[in-house]
Amino acid sequence: MFQASPFQNNRQNGNNPFVNKNVPFQYVSDRPWMTTLLLAIFFGWSGLHRFYVGKNGTGFLYFTSLGYFGIGWLLDVISILTNNFADIDGKFIVR
Repeated sequence: MFQASPFQNNRQNGNNPFVNKNVPFQYVSDRPWMTTLLLAIFFGWSGLHRFYVGKNGTGFLYFTSLGYFGIGWLLDVISILTNNFADIDGKFIVR
């Protein structure tokens, strides 16, 4: 019986060069990457992307400090673009 490699992504990505295939499939979130990115870009100052992935504590902190005064907002957008942003369960949100 065929057994999937632990480093095989659970999404059908084909030969997309922009997909991080080095993340083991059990550490890949079910939340869509594009939705998280768009929420971070347009509503990152309010922490909406953090509420979306379940990080309510830091979402509230972003809301009260306008995204850590813009620095945290920028760092979150960069980490989402580079597939280094994780949800509340520690699963990465990848393309």
